[in-house]
Amino acid sequence: MRLYREMRAAQLASRFTATEFGFRFAGNPYYLTPQWEPHEKRILSQCLAKADLFIDVGANHGFYSCLADSLGVAVAAVEPESGNLRYLKSNVLENDLEIEIFPVAVTSRAGVMSLFGDSDTASLVPGWTGYSTHFRQMVPTNTLDNLFADRDGALLIKVDVEGAEGDVLAGALGLIKRGATWLIETFPESFGDRPSPFRDVFQTMLDAGYSAYVADDKLTEVSPSMIRAWADDPLLAGRGGSNFLFRREA
Repeated sequence: MRLYREMRAAQLASRFTATEFGFRFAGNPYYLTPQWEPHEKRILSQCLAKADLFIDVGANHGFYSCLADSLGVAVAAVEPESGNLRYLKSNVLENDLEIEIFPVAVTSRAGVMSLFGDSDTASLVPGWTGYSTHFRQMVPTNTLDNLFADRDGALLIKVDVEGAEGDVLAGALGLIKRGATWLIETFPESFGDRPSPFRDVFQTMLDAGYSAYVADDKLTEVSPSMIRAWADDPLLAGRGGSNFLFRREA
């Protein structure tokens, strides 16, 4: 099965489609449809207008990295999964982009860990979305502070790491304190063998002086009572998605 997945990724990573954003893209065709993350694309595009560097944590096939580059913003793409890296590198090469690629998993410490599963649901969390713990690959790890603490300018950081976002933030306390704009995917429910970091993500960011917003059509501001309600009942209606914008007001 692993060999089949690798062969399929190799084939699809060479099939490019022209996009409305001016770059050619090889990857999951759903990413090019209007239905895929329309609010996130709009919000990130607006935030990119004020950013000097876009740090794409969990870059996957590289759509958002390519989007940021097309808008003239410097990009650092962080992606550990081998199949996703194949797509990401193909897209950078095809479009002749000057994107930094970091083939590591970002977490709370430097070292080596097991990454379970593959593609856009690969996770450092054992059992994530039902993946067998035998379906894994070893990946190097590092922290956001180690990688980017010395970067100047306004930072926009997207975090999409399938349940490991709490560990990402634990290794980014310097960047959080310094100030950046963050778009973080986090779920109140757990899809693996570890509790959800949902409460901790919001607590970390709110304690650091950030305001939180649902990445929806209105950028609905998130209150402490909403966080408690969603964490207590993950199926509660009205959450509006699993991506949240965090920023400190000027």
